[in-house]
Amino acid sequence: MRLKYLNYIAEIELQNNGFYFGRVINRKDQITFQSKNPSMLMEEFRLSVEDYHDFCRSKGEKPEPEK
Repeated sequence: MRLKYLNYIAEIELQNNGFYFGRVINRKDQITFQSKNPSMLMEEFRLSVEDYHDFCRSKGEKPEPEK
């Protein structure tokens, strides 16, 4: 399954421990998230992207462009 938020695309997989694990696939920087509840995946994805943007701002950098 894939999700899209802004211009970020994440791929989701169900792990053996019952958690859904997501990772952004169209950036070199590693952006990941997880949730036990599939209905919370989009919110966790959004929060991870926002955290990434905050991190970039704190370093005085722009977020990485799409691959």
